Amino acid sequence: MELMQRISEYVISLRNPLFDWFFTLVTMLGEVVFFTLVVAILYWCIDKDWGFRLGFAYLFSGLANTWIKEICRVPRPFELLDIDPMRVETAGGYSFPSGHTQQASSLLIVLMEAIKKKWFYILASLLIILVALSRIYLGVHWAFDVVGGIIIALLCVLLSNWLYSLSKAKKTPEIMGIMIIPLLVGLFIFKTSTYYTVGGTLTGLFIGYILDTRFIKYKSGGPLLKQLAKCLIGIVGLLIIKLLVEPGLAEGLGTDFFVHGLLSIWLTVLAPLLFRLVLRDNQDTGAEG
Repeated sequence: MELMQRISEYVISLRNPLFDWFFTLVTMLGEVVFFTLVVAILYWCIDKDWGFRLGFAYLFSGLANTWIKEICRVPRPFELLDIDPMRVETAGGYSFPSGHTQQASSLLIVLMEAIKKKWFYILASLLIILVALSRIYLGVHWAFDVVGGIIIALLCVLLSNWLYSLSKAKKTPEIMGIMIIPLLVGLFIFKTSTYYTVGGTLTGLFIGYILDTRFIKYKSGGPLLKQLAKCLIGIVGLLIIKLLVEPGLAEGLGTDFFVHGLLSIWLTVLAPLLFRLVLRDNQDTGAEG
């Protein structure tokens, strides 16, 4: 622990206005807004299959993060050291493993597998390191938190991708319901907004995966103008749910679960159906996942 303390104190000693701005920006790569934009554009416009892969891996990793935090119960650096944390509002719960590092790593590892280009391997690896470093710099994580987050992310991606590939090979999307079992158990244990948010999002994604595989059979791709229109319509829908629907509901864990489940269903089911209706998207072109 003494080594972890020295690392934290050294990194924090490097603070200056430029680094403050830079690492505050970098750490956002591990936050839900960035993930939502990436998975939405990937699903609607580029490759549905990788959109599902990314969604399941990222959200499964989020569930694992909560379980491990609650089991290990490691206090954060600013709770033990005389330091001034930054963006402390993003540091909920316990310290190990780092949620931002784990989530950014999950996202980027999936994208590395999808893109398979040397330049992206280098870029993604650099971004993972920077996100990890940002969490130490901001004073909200120990070094072993971020290292653990990267390792756990890799394991979660491998397991999630294996399950997803099996569901595709067997043509049985219900196989992904294996992830729902620990999710449901956790709902009775972890009474936090973060857990119910992840749980609702994953449940909605699972429902969307079944409905798309069995009935909708959405295909990504199409002319550029149509792709831009999809993004505009889709993102407006997400904003309506988040900014208009959610505030109209009573606050609580049930609302967190419902609203974020609805966001997933909008992304995977309702928006694609609206694309067909409004854009006359007959799905004759594009790559089916």
